[in-house]
Amino acid sequence: MHSHPLYRPFRFTTMALLFLFMAVFLYASALLGLFGDKQGWDPRLISWLQFTIYMGLPCAIVLVIFGQSPESVGQYRTKQPYTHYVWTLVLALSSLSIVAFLTHAVESFSSGTAYGLWADELNQARMDTLDKLLDFHGTKAMILALLTMALTPALLEEFVFRGIILQSLRNTGLSMGLSIFIQALLFAVIHLSPYELPGIFLSGIIMGYLAVETGSLLLPTLYHFLFNGITLWAQFELTHPEGLEQELSHPLIALIASLALTFALYKITRFPSSHE
Repeated sequence: MHSHPLYRPFRFTTMALLFLFMAVFLYASALLGLFGDKQGWDPRLISWLQFTIYMGLPCAIVLVIFGQSPESVGQYRTKQPYTHYVWTLVLALSSLSIVAFLTHAVESFSSGTAYGLWADELNQARMDTLDKLLDFHGTKAMILALLTMALTPALLEEFVFRGIILQSLRNTGLSMGLSIFIQALLFAVIHLSPYELPGIFLSGIIMGYLAVETGSLLLPTLYHFLFNGITLWAQFELTHPEGLEQELSHPLIALIASLALTFALYKITRFPSSHE
């Protein structure tokens, strides 16, 4: 790893404060959700407001307390070779198959177990929520969904996990590898999706690696947006998106995707970004 110095005065106390504020605003966002439902607000608007309050406001408070700006944490202006954007697209596309394969494997191995029953309950509640969010029609609605359900999570989750949390862990004296591992584990657990946990964890590793290698949150955010956006588009455009997911989870396709992902990471590592 090139291990660009990602950053600033964040320590363990920073991460603790962030989690405290997130817990407080999680409760506030839940109350907002109940109020919005009673008022008949659009589910996508409610979800966007909840997510922004739950993750956006804690980030803003942490930045004010530690005297930082979004740019000083994210280093978004760091120059990236144009090929990095191409390889980031390859990473996102290949990850779709690998995540589908891992999700299918967990579902198969945990079927009929206590873990599987618990996962089924959480997954059903999650799918009920997604059905409401994905109940839209038309190009304008699709663009709005991409902004609220793909771009906003990508921006805020990268800032929280690959920004503040990864930096805090690294600055406590942990190795870069262990810091990336811990933030990816937290990233996976917070999604409350047992079947997808290994796949989300892997994505967290990839995005943490990109942040370290490039010294910026730009490519991790792009990867995150592309992954979310392509998934959302498939749900919107395809009559039976579960059929595509089944095909992507085929072991041979997943193997080819793993090779493509490895090669893309190698290419990004080989040609590092430059810092102004």
